[in-house]
Amino acid sequence: MPCVRTSESVATLRSQNMIVGSLSHISYAAFLVALAPIAAAGLALIFVLLAVVYRSEFLTAERFDGEATPRRYDRSAGRQASLSSLS
Repeated sequence: MPCVRTSESVATLRSQNMIVGSLSHISYAAFLVALAPIAAAGLALIFVLLAVVYRSEFLTAERFDGEATPRRYDRSAGRQASLSSLS
């Protein structure tokens, strides 16, 4: 099933997945029931991998009490990104 290989959660967002779903006569509920465990397992795997890779961030006893330093915002880059997303 091509829609399974691309992503479990975007069956209705991509046109090729909608075509495969409609031609195979699979209801959205059946699709969701079949692939929800796979999506949950993938989410759990990502969580575990992040916890292993960044274990020093998760296992620290010290708490962050300060404020984050504000990041500089480049208005021209923001405008350019906004305009490029419209095209």
